Amino acid sequence: MTCLVCGSPKSEPHFGGNSCRACAAFFRRCFHSKKLVLGCICKRKPSNYHPCRSCRLAKCLAVGMKQENVNVTCEFVVEVFPEFQKLSSPDRQGLLHNFMLKIWNLEPIMDDVAQRKKFGKMDDEEIRNFMLPMFVGCFQKGAEIGKKDLWRLFGFYWRAYFEKLIEPLINLSLDSMEFMATIWILFFDHAYINISPSSSNLCWNIRKVILQELKNHEQEKACAAFFRRFFNSKKFVIKCTCTSKTVGSHPCRSCRVAKCFAVGMTPTS
Repeated sequence: MTCLVCGSPKSEPHFGGNSCRACAAFFRRCFHSKKLVLGCICKRKPSNYHPCRSCRLAKCLAVGMKQENVNVTCEFVVEVFPEFQKLSSPDRQGLLHNFMLKIWNLEPIMDDVAQRKKFGKMDDEEIRNFMLPMFVGCFQKGAEIGKKDLWRLFGFYWRAYFEKLIEPLINLSLDSMEFMATIWILFFDHAYINISPSSSNLCWNIRKVILQELKNHEQEKACAAFFRRFFNSKKFVIKCTCTSKTVGSHPCRSCRVAKCFAVGMTPTS
């Protein structure tokens, strides 16, 4: 489904409306940051530029996104991890506050990784055209910064952003489950200094559960890859050799294929 705010080809429900992740992150930042939403300045921008902050926020509200829905993050965490409700109110707020700083940086990275073909190899001119529109409308009248100075101040950061963050993440080829596990691990960080020791212990225990689930996911991927290779290769399945193997080693090919069939895996699927 197309994002109703910016026209991006991918969108999903966010804060009561449908939008892409970038517009959802923008909507969240509008109510958590101290930046001013100034009047419309679209007439002073080239026709192919993104809408200004004022118009983009108006579009977010027009598609049904609501400010009160920005605060449902805590409710969602409680639904997924009921233990979160056991924490004191200051600890819950501390975790959410610390996590928001991370997700503001991580969410745009995830969007850019999803558009890897678009951002994979950008030269300085393309990075400049991508970066400069983001600063339009961010300064009060009389305190604007020129394009040349903006590029001098922030150009190095954006080059490093694509070279040091986007490309390495693309090379990892993480799937959606691995990304989600990464986000939850970032959320339940037991090393925060503004939470109590009991909350730190709870975060540590939840992280262990997440890591175990991630391990199970990777094992499932490995078994699926084995099952796929089995039917795409010309190797034949010999008889069971488990009795001749040491205790604790993986099952033989014959037993592993039999287990794949036993759990419902089929060559046609």
